Amino acid sequence: MARHPDVHVHCQEGTYPEIGPALRDGTLDFALTPMREEDLSPEWQAESLYQSEVAIIARKRHPLAGATQLGDLLAARWAYATGTRGPGAVVDDAFRQAGLEPPQPAIIFESLLALPDLVAHSDLLATVPRRLIGRGSTWDALCVVPVTQTLPTLSLTVLRRASQALTPAANELLGWIRQAAKG
Repeated sequence: MARHPDVHVHCQEGTYPEIGPALRDGTLDFALTPMREEDLSPEWQAESLYQSEVAIIARKRHPLAGATQLGDLLAARWAYATGTRGPGAVVDDAFRQAGLEPPQPAIIFESLLALPDLVAHSDLLATVPRRLIGRGSTWDALCVVPVTQTLPTLSLTVLRRASQALTPAANELLGWIRQAAKG
């Protein structure tokens, strides 16, 4: 950001819809968040960087690590990265499509990046975008639960207010992010 020496970048972790108020009031210029297209409202401009199927993760020695059916996971304790309307709860749709009652999260842990570490050190299950799997040392302690049902796909999305253009510095930063998402 050499062209913008007076700009200070502040990164804040969060997922949609929880980051909505900070985008709305201008605290954040934009957000990178997994989301479903049906959750988008007209106040937002969304740019999909990539699509990623969701995977259910568990610690490798979890008693349900080898489960092949969602029905096998009914009694599991779950960690969601968002409340019951956000991308952390997309597994609910898969349970409903299988004719099953969705799980009730034991914890809502609003950190998609730290969620794998929580799962690695507990008996919780969680969902993450499959593209995140294997990134970082925590993944050595985790596995993907091999359920045969189709799980939802999320879009990693750049989300911003539709009513306001980005600053030149924010545009430059977003350009770097777009390049990183391609690789």
